[in-house]
Amino acid sequence: ARLIAPRRLFHKNGVEYLIRAMPRITSEVDAEAVLVGDGPERDKLEALAAELGVADRVTFMGARPNVDMPGLLSSGDLAIFPSLMEATSIAALEAMACELPVAASRVGGLPEIVGDAVGGLFEPADPESLAWKVIALLRGGQLRALGAEARRRVVDRWSNARLADRHLEIYEELVARRHAA
Repeated sequence: ARLIAPRRLFHKNGVEYLIRAMPRITSEVDAEAVLVGDGPERDKLEALAAELGVADRVTFMGARPNVDMPGLLSSGDLAIFPSLMEATSIAALEAMACELPVAASRVGGLPEIVGDAVGGLFEPADPESLAWKVIALLRGGQLRALGAEARRRVVDRWSNARLADRHLEIYEELVARRHAA
């Protein structure tokens, strides 16, 4: 299975915990992690993968232009967002739009976007929790169905048209409140 982590390599994005989870994941299922993004932690993370004996299972692709992302995301089986902090993750929504189920840490806005219907959540900074969530999803045989639901959810809740409608509702509500005051 191909795990895609579209994350810049900064501490707050938690990529270290995906790498720390890889020995457990690969002992249970056939999987590789593909890291798409660059950043100041790259050397440290490459050394960590080597130290843990999973360098052959972790690919550092570096930064990729946005135009390449749909193809890269679609080539995966599961997107991983091991963030330590996150507002609303546009990258998670992009993965879901490409019919990729998502496993994400339970931080910030991620639980609003990701739930059991489209993948699942794990505890932040916890390689064991991350590993078991990934293993359960890969063994569950539901990746295609989860991915289809992920796309449907993005289209229903997060498309530009839906967001524009929601912004309009909020503005109308604020205007109405102002006139009522």
